[in-house]
Amino acid sequence: MTTPLLISLFPFLLLIPALCFSICHANSNVLCIQSEREALLKFKNHLIDPSNKLSSWVERGDCCKWIGVVCHNSTGHVHQLHLAAPSPFDFAEWDAYRQSKLEGKINPSLLELKHLSSLDLSNNNFSSIHIPKFFGLLESLTYLKLSQAQFHGAISHNLGNLSKLQYLDLGGNNLKSKSLQWVSGLSFLQYLDLSSADLHKANDWVQVTFKLPSLLELYLSDCGLEDVPSSISVNSSKSLVILDLSGNSLSSVPKWIFSLHGLVSIDLSDSSLEGPIPDYFGNISILEVLDLTGNSLNSSIPNFFDNQLQGTISSAIGNLSSVTYLDLSENQLNGQIPLSIGQLSSLELFDVSENQLNGQIPLSIGELSSLELFDVSENQLNGTFPLSIGELSSLKYLDFGKWMVVLYIDKNLISGNIPDCWNHWQGLDLLNLGSNNLTGKISPSLWHLNLTMLNLRNNRMFGELPSTLQNSLHLVMLDLSENHFSGSIPAWIGDKLSNLAILSLRSNNFDGHIPHKICDLQFLQNLDLAHNNISRVIPKCFNNLSAMATTNKTNNFVFATFVVADFFFLNALLVLKGREDEYGSTLGLVTSMDLSANSLTGEIPKEIGSLVGLLSLNFSGNLLIGNIPESIGNMELMESLDLSMNRLNGEIPPSFSNLNFLNHFNVSYNNLTGQIPTSTQLQSFDNLSYMGNHLCGPPLTKNCTAKGIPTDIANNGSSSEGRKVNSPYVSLALGFVMGFWGVVAPLFFIRSWRIAYYRKLDHIYVYCFSHNVSSSSLDVGVVPYGGSDIEVEVGAWRRDGPIAQRIRARVYKPRCRGFKSLLAHNQPKREGPFPLGGNCGLLGESMTVSLRRLLVLVHLRTLNWLVLKNPRTMEQRITPDTYNELSLVYVFGVVSHGNCNHDYSSSYFLIPFSSSHSRFLFYHLSCQFRRALHSKLSSWVEGGVAVNGLVSSAITQQATSTNCTWLLFQSLMTLHHMLIMNGKLLEIGQPCCCYILWLKCMQLDDMLQHICLL
Repeated sequence: MTTPLLISLFPFLLLIPALCFSICHANSNVLCIQSEREALLKFKNHLIDPSNKLSSWVERGDCCKWIGVVCHNSTGHVHQLHLAAPSPFDFAEWDAYRQSKLEGKINPSLLELKHLSSLDLSNNNFSSIHIPKFFGLLESLTYLKLSQAQFHGAISHNLGNLSKLQYLDLGGNNLKSKSLQWVSGLSFLQYLDLSSADLHKANDWVQVTFKLPSLLELYLSDCGLEDVPSSISVNSSKSLVILDLSGNSLSSVPKWIFSLHGLVSIDLSDSSLEGPIPDYFGNISILEVLDLTGNSLNSSIPNFFDNQLQGTISSAIGNLSSVTYLDLSENQLNGQIPLSIGQLSSLELFDVSENQLNGQIPLSIGELSSLELFDVSENQLNGTFPLSIGELSSLKYLDFGKWMVVLYIDKNLISGNIPDCWNHWQGLDLLNLGSNNLTGKISPSLWHLNLTMLNLRNNRMFGELPSTLQNSLHLVMLDLSENHFSGSIPAWIGDKLSNLAILSLRSNNFDGHIPHKICDLQFLQNLDLAHNNISRVIPKCFNNLSAMATTNKTNNFVFATFVVADFFFLNALLVLKGREDEYGSTLGLVTSMDLSANSLTGEIPKEIGSLVGLLSLNFSGNLLIGNIPESIGNMELMESLDLSMNRLNGEIPPSFSNLNFLNHFNVSYNNLTGQIPTSTQLQSFDNLSYMGNHLCGPPLTKNCTAKGIPTDIANNGSSSEGRKVNSPYVSLALGFVMGFWGVVAPLFFIRSWRIAYYRKLDHIYVYCFSHNVSSSSLDVGVVPYGGSDIEVEVGAWRRDGPIAQRIRARVYKPRCRGFKSLLAHNQPKREGPFPLGGNCGLLGESMTVSLRRLLVLVHLRTLNWLVLKNPRTMEQRITPDTYNELSLVYVFGVVSHGNCNHDYSSSYFLIPFSSSHSRFLFYHLSCQFRRALHSKLSSWVEGGVAVNGLVSSAITQQATSTNCTWLLFQSLMTLHHMLIMNGKLLEIGQPCCCYILWLKCMQLDDMLQHICLL
């Protein structure tokens, strides 16, 4: 019976593999649905797309291959729309960032996408519209992200109909809601962000949000929330893990928080909290992060970090003999550290970082026999390195060196040499002396320590690396960047320092080649040799760096769980994506290699593609040749790739379409040709990422031929054809040369013409500037020097009245929003919101905050005056090779006459906008010119003129140099109107305050005369 049955079914069995084959074949060539393509085109037609991001959205095209569109693999239905604008950090110029944002209206045709489960329109500019009500009809949505998209008005309650929604982010918009009852129906919601929405009338926010059964993360920062009566009962949420209520007006810690036993992170910073810290926090047994900074709390626990403590540290603090932890960091304390600090015999942690303390470190510090962590970083301490810290063997407490574990004295003004007094510190693990003014060579006794981390970055130390460094067998992090070390990189680094995970030697004077022994560092995750004089080829053995060649970040990082005395994590400053960031607990997740700005030659070895765990790779600014290796496309976790300013040729490898996580990409200024590969990421970058090549295809406006050749090259013929003489072009060139010298030559040789010409230009610029400055935005980019912070002081500017009234003018709420937006596009010194409620907390005073770097300035119509302090942050090496990449121009100095009626002797600096004004003006200074200028400046100083800034120091250092570098000068006319000194606007025409090369121009010789404004 069985055999006949099988025989009868045999034809049908044959159909099964054929059917499977047809289905698989169909899946690999799935096309989008016609009706959904038409719906997407209608949606596009109502948008404004300045950057032509949606250029692939065309009639009769396969919408499943369009940028931002993800279709279901089998059905072809549009499943996801990812149309978020990139981060501002991915752009070199503000205009490019602004144009990357979609604008316009959102067409209801999206309702035709019945299977749409994910919609991301974040970081765009829909400033003229409300959140569409029809969004509530997209019943299949599980993910909706509309953050930072400039929506305004009331939140549509129709969003409560999205019963399948799991993720909802409306943060960073100008929204409001009188009730959150519409949220109550979102039973599957796991993530809710309504930060910056006005919820001060939503009295039901507690009852509604904490009844959501699946909610894991809740962000309600800066929502105007006020005190909630303690009698309100809240169901204990077992699911909630993260709670952010920062930037509100709670006045006291709500007691119902302590019933949320599953919380891992609580942020109540800047919430106007008063009184003691409640003991109930101890009931939340798994709590990992508790942020109470920026409040007015008082407590028996000696921890007052980041409040507003002012004044000096009282000498009476020495009476607290039982105190073990003393943390006064991130306040406004000034004065000196009292001598009585040495009486705290039980002290294990002493942290007064990020204050305004000055003077020397007291000798009594050496009496703290139990001290394990000593952090006085980011103050204004001066003097030489305190010898008492090292000469502990002669003090009363001989065991001090045995117990010292962490010593942080970074970011002060400590000068002199590092003393040779480290023999007794066998227990020291972490030593951070970075960002001071230390000079000299590395102390020999330093290498007798069993250090895990040594940070000497951003000092003025010099010499070659001593061979005794190889005795530090336990080093995990070695940061000697931004000094003047020289010589070759020793090969024993790879032999002896086998535990190294971070090696940073950037911005020194190292030369020679990269030793192959570095390839033996199996734990190395971050290698930074940028900005040196290293030459020869990139070692092929880099594929042996196993920590970079693995995607498993949990097992290969030797200090991922490194903790000192249960309170201190190892941290490091890394330069990634063109900016410097500090990494702490996440350091083990970061892998990077930066060899930029050297003189490396040869081809990029294909073995680099084996480093599949790398997140950031930077080979820019070298002399590399050949094709880009196809193997780099295997590095699928790559987030940042910079190969710009080399001599690479060939095409961008098609494998680059596999780099789905790229958010920073630059291959500009090479000799690349052909069509840019098609992928969601590569088409999302700005034209600046590809400029200086012969590339074609999206996102460039230059089209390709069928052979992948740019149409302009194809139309002009081959290179041999291009060498044929074309008489019209020759005539045009000759005419231009004759006409140019006919106009320019008199300006060089006839002084009266020259003076009249520059006067006319100045008058034209004054007229244009006075008519346009009030309505324009200023786009600023700052590259920080040495990790220094940039202080930004912002206030209101009333057009009428004297300067003093401008400074004292009241800061209204629109300016609060402008300042918040300024911070949102940059990197504040610490994460979290700033205390900017209601009236910004300011009545008659200015607002100051420290930023790690200032990339863009926005909303300058509401922030009418701005001061950048700390001129040291403006220093930047400029070479002919890097000039074309710069979108910035630097102001190098300011002078003021000694007979001024106003005291402008201490000058500050402003970095103006794009270099387009000065691309053809005054950007090259010969050695002879610099020496003459230096001589003139010296005579001004002797004559009572105060000269401040980088010009004088730069010229002092370089005037006698045989290898003359380039200096860029901003158009003096632009500088004349943009200069700001001591928080006061320099008014046009003020006779006693001016900038270098304008003061006393009549006394300069003819060589200087042609660039002076008279």
